[in-house]
Amino acid sequence: MQKISWGIIGCGDVAEVKSGPAFQKCEYSELVCVMRRNSVKAKK
Repeated sequence: MQKISWGIIGCGDVAEVKSGPAFQKCEYSELVCVMRRNSVKAKK
């Protein structure tokens, strides 16, 4: 199966707690980019 690469725009609590962990559990899923107004928090 082909890997799906994806990014998150607005990585606040919802992305961090709900959708982010779910995407990480998908075997063929890869987070490649995040966007957040605060770069320090985005690096987290």
